[in-house]
Amino acid sequence: MKRKLALTLLALFFASCAGIDTEAQLAQADYAVPVRSGQIENPAIDESSGLAASRRDPEVLWTFNDSGGKPVVFAMGTDGEDLGGFRIEGAKNRDWEDIAAFSRDGVPYLLIADVGDNLGKWDYVTLYVVREPRVRRPKPSGPRAVPAAWTIRFQYEDGPRDCEAAAVDERAGQILLITKRDVPPGLYTLPLKPDDDGIRIAWKAGEVSGLPAPNLVERGTSPFLGGYADMVTAMDVSKDGARALILTYKRAYLFHRRPEEPWADAFTRPPETIDLPPLAQAEGACFAPDGASIFVSSEKRPAPLLRIRPEGGKR
Repeated sequence: MKRKLALTLLALFFASCAGIDTEAQLAQADYAVPVRSGQIENPAIDESSGLAASRRDPEVLWTFNDSGGKPVVFAMGTDGEDLGGFRIEGAKNRDWEDIAAFSRDGVPYLLIADVGDNLGKWDYVTLYVVREPRVRRPKPSGPRAVPAAWTIRFQYEDGPRDCEAAAVDERAGQILLITKRDVPPGLYTLPLKPDDDGIRIAWKAGEVSGLPAPNLVERGTSPFLGGYADMVTAMDVSKDGARALILTYKRAYLFHRRPEEPWADAFTRPPETIDLPPLAQAEGACFAPDGASIFVSSEKRPAPLLRIRPEGGKR
């Protein structure tokens, strides 16, 4: 342990002398090999897209089905156990793509992002915010109805965008959105607060230029990724607002933010890379309730639920 610390300090010294970004260089291989924590059991979840960790129960995760499914969010255990579903009253599932958990004034909420737009044609897209339902054990026989606390309809300032990644920075009261098909991906923001002023505008805050550039050879030859390996499919922001998790079809990336730093600046630096085993379609990722571990899920069934813990314990 002492030898490892000495080598780390020595590396920091020489890196600083050489003008290297030591934070980027040393934030590698921090996470252990992903382990299978379970499998999504509920047969009604046939196209899981998005993943969020409950703010009510440390043993509960939330997900839903992709475009065209019923407007239902599903609860499950961290081992994939089926814990039932909740239908969002008045909502439509045009193309639900991501889900985020957050607290506001001590109340836990879920944000459901109906933001998919493969053809870039929608006049506006929608975010539904609901109070996080209480999960009962044993689960009820069918989905229970829950009302939306508020709904946000918005347009991007520079025209329609396809997006599968939405997160909440609850300390800043801000919603973050990262586009899927732009290179580099665009970062857009919206205020989290309820607002009945009609259709809002999501303003472009910057680009996620810290992500690796698309590997065109890999994109064209990989049998399970096709041409989409590097596209952003999900994101989450840690409860303390210090880290952002971004998922692509092949890897997960962890961005670290300095105190009071805008996310647009944090996303310009090289992230910590987390390699994943081959997944049919990785589209759900979130920080675990402990704030350190990460969960990743796949859209295609059978859908494994992976847990990735930091090496050496919690951060």
